[in-house]
Amino acid sequence: MVCSAGCATPVSFDQAKQRVLLRASFEFACPPDKLGVQELSSDEAGPVYLGVSGCNRRAVYVRLTTGSGALYLNDTVPPTETRASDVVAP
Repeated sequence: MVCSAGCATPVSFDQAKQRVLLRASFEFACPPDKLGVQELSSDEAGPVYLGVSGCNRRAVYVRLTTGSGALYLNDTVPPTETRASDVVAP
């Protein structure tokens, strides 16, 4: 359940960064100290999009506000491998 406007609890960048680092560290199989976090956009309730990079990976995490607080989800489409048989010659 997503809260309507006005029910979001303010989240500082540092709080958001810690939440995203834990998740990205697991998803990237990379230690948190090897990851960098950049605020990509924000509003009065805190960061909305955070970029994470490290260990040869990059992802964007988006904040979803629920009745129990803020949740950060990976909003990046995983890259797909291109096979030679998929490429059409001009």
